[in-house]
Amino acid sequence: MPAWLRDGKGTRIPVRPEGTLVGRAASCSIVVTDGQIPLRHAVLLRGVVGTEMVVIDGPAPSINDRTSGSRQLLSDGDVLTIAGQKFVHEWTAETLASDWAIELGSSKFAVVKSPFAIGGSEKDDLVVPSWPASAVTLYVAGADLVLEPAVTVTVSGRETNEHASLRDRDAVALGDVKLRLRRRSVAEATTIGEGGRPTRLTLELLPNGGLLTVHHWVTRAVWLADRRCDLVAALLRPPAGLRPGDFVPDTRLIKLVWPNEAATRSELNTLVYRTRQTLTRAGLDGAALVERAGSGGSTRFAVAEGAAVDVTG
Repeated sequence: MPAWLRDGKGTRIPVRPEGTLVGRAASCSIVVTDGQIPLRHAVLLRGVVGTEMVVIDGPAPSINDRTSGSRQLLSDGDVLTIAGQKFVHEWTAETLASDWAIELGSSKFAVVKSPFAIGGSEKDDLVVPSWPASAVTLYVAGADLVLEPAVTVTVSGRETNEHASLRDRDAVALGDVKLRLRRRSVAEATTIGEGGRPTRLTLELLPNGGLLTVHHWVTRAVWLADRRCDLVAALLRPPAGLRPGDFVPDTRLIKLVWPNEAATRSELNTLVYRTRQTLTRAGLDGAALVERAGSGGSTRFAVAEGAAVDVTG
């Protein structure tokens, strides 16, 4: 969704897909001259559920005259105060121009928003009375569609409780109800699943996490907190003998992510799930980007052959 910050003079600064930096550095989109503000203070990121403010360094700005946390989802009309300067957050809700529809029996429902929840709650976007509330959530990632299940479901004959990249005619079943996903037109993919892999990625390591920017048909930036950043850094900067995009054996990956702890594959699986979730909610196909080997036992971050990968910090 389009979003802006409006300053006291009425100037609107867009929240860009690659992130909008706030700080004292001249390279920031919003420059704050107060000497107590760090060079790079915070970043504003556009996701499918709204604008997220992430504090990189220094004290958190206040929101609506209240102290905020280090990560905060902004609502339309929220007022940020940074070193005495006030900015009003504005966003415009849009109807999603998606090529995807859901077939349920003889009925067809367009996926008109992202996220799109399906379940037994009256608040869900598509109500299936026999399903738990928000049993599955669909996220549009460019021209692709990503499934995030809250319970174990069957996707085209395979049981899963993990994120899955959906394709035309895939069926999602739970109990005795089956949905079928249909792509209404052949569109040029903008992320991973059918349009190839990213051609350029940058990961800037920062205190408490890192800023990942994925360049493909579109550019998306996402904040990776703590271990999620460690995981992606280990995959993009793999051990000797491996290149970015290669599968890294879990035994080696666990040692890189938890160098001083006795972590297990179960903890790695949980971390992979959460990392995919973060990427998906930023508008990327997390299931296709963080890929587990079909036989299990190894993981990779999918990139195009010859992709430019830069990990700094």
